[in-house]
Amino acid sequence: MSDNIDKIISLVSEINAYSEDANTKIFNEFQENLYLDLAPNQIILINLVKEKPGSSIGELAEKMKVTSSAIGQIIAKLEKNDLIKREINPSNRREVNVFLDAEGRKYFEVKERLRKDIVNKYYSQLSFEELVTLRDIVKKLNQIVNDN
Repeated sequence: MSDNIDKIISLVSEINAYSEDANTKIFNEFQENLYLDLAPNQIILINLVKEKPGSSIGELAEKMKVTSSAIGQIIAKLEKNDLIKREINPSNRREVNVFLDAEGRKYFEVKERLRKDIVNKYYSQLSFEELVTLRDIVKKLNQIVNDN
């Protein structure tokens, strides 16, 4: 039994090393080609705004588990680059809604193009069947981890 566990541990270590190496290289290539250098909290916020345009500052703060003041600071930085814009809610003038601005929309257009380029450059070298198998294995591992 111990010999089998040692083999599994060795195999999992090898899988993790390959996975981390590939993911790191892909992530770095992706980040290098994005024209903006955003902090992780800015990326999270801009993604939330894209998912739900017109979110209030309070809603964003709740989703990010930070204060409204912290969201305001992040938004101020993003507004300087025309990524995000604030608008007063016409039906509740005390509430501010957040939307993507011109550069925010451009950011997601570039991000989508880069995603497609990476798929074409790397993932297209696997057969469709290999991709389905990879997806199924990762999905199964994810379910196991989440169920325990």
